[in-house]
Amino acid sequence: MPEILLPSIGTLTLWRRHAKRLIYDRIPPEDVAWRLDDAPVVDVDLPPAPAMFRLRVSERFLELSSRAIWHCSPQRFALLYDLLWRLRLAPKLASDTSDPTVAALIDMEQAVERQKMILRKQLRFESCAGALVAQVAPKHPVLEAMAPSLAQRYHSFDWVIHAPEITLRHRDGVLKFGAGVGEITRRKPIETPIDAPMLPGFEDHAPTFGGLSSSTPLIFHP
Repeated sequence: MPEILLPSIGTLTLWRRHAKRLIYDRIPPEDVAWRLDDAPVVDVDLPPAPAMFRLRVSERFLELSSRAIWHCSPQRFALLYDLLWRLRLAPKLASDTSDPTVAALIDMEQAVERQKMILRKQLRFESCAGALVAQVAPKHPVLEAMAPSLAQRYHSFDWVIHAPEITLRHRDGVLKFGAGVGEITRRKPIETPIDAPMLPGFEDHAPTFGGLSSSTPLIFHP
């Protein structure tokens, strides 16, 4: 049984890559184990699917997967792959709310959207070590998904946001990612210099499958 290890940063991107390869290899959902690693980056042993391979998915699946994957449930990856597997024979399945998998993913999607709203309302910056720093501990790991909107909203100054699974840094208009700080148990901001080494920022944060946004539905490629 293949075990797919996903990183804490770039989770959605890597899930899509693995899912497409698994579909290409015709590996059913029950034969796949998904696991989220604590490391921000993991080695990817699974080769990508051939460039010519195209997997058709609905616009609703693009939307649902780009939200539900940020839920805290360890079952989210398997549920999304189960739905993706069945979309081959039922292209409109992602809109069928009577399907148990779809219903579960919709619940996750709604919880994630509520978490984003809560985080936006509660986010507060404090001056620390020459930078504006905030620390958050959302129930669902939504910070990466929110990164583009946060960079746009707070574009006029440099800042760092710490969360258990990820750190965001916005400096000179550039957004970058770093490892999380683990469990946050104290209120005092963690002293992280604004110029601390970070992972390169992702250029594309839109809900996409390999660079195609939901405005160009029905195609899935790495």
